[in-house]
Parts: sequence; C-alpha cells; structure tokens
Amino acid sequence: MNTTDINKSYKLKIIDNCILFDKYIQDYIKLINSSIEDNFILGFTKPLDNDIYNLYIDNIKQELKSKSLELIFVFKNISLVATVSLRYFKNTSKAHICEIHKGIIKKEERSLAVLKELFRAIVSQTEHHGISKIVLDVRENSKAHKMWKYIGFSEYGKLLDYSRIGDESYAGCFMEIGLNKLKKFTGR
Repeated sequence: MNTTDINKSYKLKIIDNCILFDKYIQDYIKLINSSIEDNFILGFTKPLDNDIYNLYIDNIKQELKSKSLELIFVFKNISLVATVSLRYFKNTSKAHICEIHKGIIKKEERSLAVLKELFRAIVSQTEHHGISKIVLDVRENSKAHKMWKYIGFSEYGKLLDYSRIGDESYAGCFMEIGLNKLKKFTGR
C-alpha cells in the first residue's frame, strides 16, 4: 500500500524512504509544531529550532534508510493532517513487535473516522511486516493516554519519572495491543 483514498477528502500515503520523506518534510514539521500547543504530548515543549530540527530529521532519515521506520501520512486535499510513525525491531526475538512512536492528528481534523482509517493503515502495514503485537508509551492521564485505552490498548508498565517539563515530572504508561484486537477496533 503506497497511496490509498480514504474517501473523497482524505488520502493515505506510506512514507518508507528518504526521497519520499524529503518531499513532505516541511509539512511534517508544520504538523509537529502545530501539535506542540496540545500539552506537549510529543515530547517537544517549543517549536523545533534548527539544531533540534536537524537532529530529529536526520534520525528519521537514518531509520528510514535502515527500514526500521515507516510513516503513515494522511492528507486532506493537499494538506498533511495526520501522521503516525511505526518503528520495527530488527532483532529476531522482537520481530513480531512494532512500536507506535509518534502519532499526530491536526486538532480540527480529529474524528473517529480519521482515527479508524489511520489504524486500518497501521493494521495493513503491520500485517505486511508479520507483526502481531503493537506497543507504545504515553504520558499518563493525557488525552492520548485516554484515546489509546479507548482503542483497546492495555498497560503493561509504568514509569513515574517518564517525562519532565521544567521542574514538573510526569508519569508514563507502557501499553500494548495484539493485532487481532486492533483489527476489531477498525472493523476488519
């Protein structure tokens, strides 16, 4: 699956190489920066400056080159409105696991329909890679944490000092879901 129409307004695109990613870097950074206002849910407390931007983009490109990362982009007309990063493990003992690394849906585009389509793409990609377990970590009691629970993810661990913003420390939850359970959420 490289490009798929969700409906007349939305289109999904799998970003699995640097050439394709280069085409959308500015849109991706804009989407990240727009999400920073959402309680710093992605771990960034301010818009990406040049130093952080370069490190972050270089890291993504290295992971794309090594085939340990794929990005799913959702476009509305020509605007990037959602993305999720899927990180794959290369060691054989963890090859059945995929990590959802970053997920963003533009505030004005958040709906159950977009969420389900994004997860249908996740199901499709993880099936393609032979994945049976999906994991993630998230700040406890955030909107994202509540959303993951709603989808069916369950907690398997907690770290009390998971993230810090200034002097404030936040707990984080480690969550997992089996592919078959995720399929039920998407209606597949």
